[in-house]
Amino acid sequence: RHTSLEELSAPGEWVPVHVRGNLFLEECAAVPSVERHRAGWRYNAVLESGVEVRRGPSFLADKTNVILRAGQSVLVIERVMAHADQVTWLRLKEGGWVNDTEEDGRVVMIAHSQLYRSRGGKKGDTEIKGLISKLFSDTASS
Repeated sequence: RHTSLEELSAPGEWVPVHVRGNLFLEECAAVPSVERHRAGWRYNAVLESGVEVRRGPSFLADKTNVILRAGQSVLVIERVMAHADQVTWLRLKEGGWVNDTEEDGRVVMIAHSQLYRSRGGKKGDTEIKGLISKLFSDTASS
């Protein structure tokens, strides 16, 4: 009796991983959630030492020579949430993958909207408030 492909991949999923120049399939313990967005989501690297870009969505995947520096913004076109690992793998529009958290739980990538929410406002709020303040102070002194 031959094993069907469905039986091989249940209950998890198989993810292609490049390791030392070879392509392997790594089994996920649980079915991952996958989201895709053509235009992409904007993410920022937040780890001071940088975030290494990998060739696949796995800590075992080969690292590229690219390192995202703290504050660097990138477009992400796919998010793969590996629920059993508590990590989301982000496929970069420019190629490669990064993890949103390290294996020890440290956050290394943050969604752009969350970055500005955590700072207490939207991008440009300070500039707008300053401009409004300047306009009113200029009309008051006239």
